[in-house]
Amino acid sequence: MLYNRVTGVSYIGESQSIENRFISHKLSLLNGTHFHEGLLQSVRQNRFEILLFLIVDYGSDYANLSFRREREIQTINTWPGPIYNIKSVTSRKKKKESLLIN
Repeated sequence: MLYNRVTGVSYIGESQSIENRFISHKLSLLNGTHFHEGLLQSVRQNRFEILLFLIVDYGSDYANLSFRREREIQTINTWPGPIYNIKSVTSRKKKKESLLIN
């Protein structure tokens, strides 16, 4: 999870390789190529150091992609605070398919 210390908004994601995911987020945010405009705008307005990279959950079950995605969706839909993600996510696959159709 990326937590914006200035705005209190969080970005929730999943990864089997937490270290690689952090590096990927950091490099793309610093280079201005991050896919999420909200996170990118926050870093541009402030600086990368406003973001905290936090691990919400981990364990051997996270080696399974389906399990990771299910937990990610559950966390997004039940997160108590503001998030950059879209709430009421039901499935990444369905979202990707609808984007391809449009």
